[in-house]
Amino acid sequence: MLFDGPRGKTLVSEEFNQMCIDNQVEVTIQARPNPGSPYNATRVLTIRSFSEKIIKVYQLDRKKQEHTIPPFGSIQLMLLTADEPLPRIEKAE
Repeated sequence: MLFDGPRGKTLVSEEFNQMCIDNQVEVTIQARPNPGSPYNATRVLTIRSFSEKIIKVYQLDRKKQEHTIPPFGSIQLMLLTADEPLPRIEKAE
């Protein structure tokens, strides 16, 4: 998770941070180089679960994609466009 600090503002919203905390996941966001602004770079997300339940990740690009993380597992996703929103994360019921 990223927070505002002396080097600039965060790349994620407070809602996304809270969603990660509520679902017991850690998300590492790695921005890929972009000659312009780092706010417009493509991003690789590593999502690691600390939950005993299955986690569902809903990624939106041209079509809806659903990914499943097993308990205490992890996955990597790439957001291919700079304006693609961060995925939605939920515990499976």
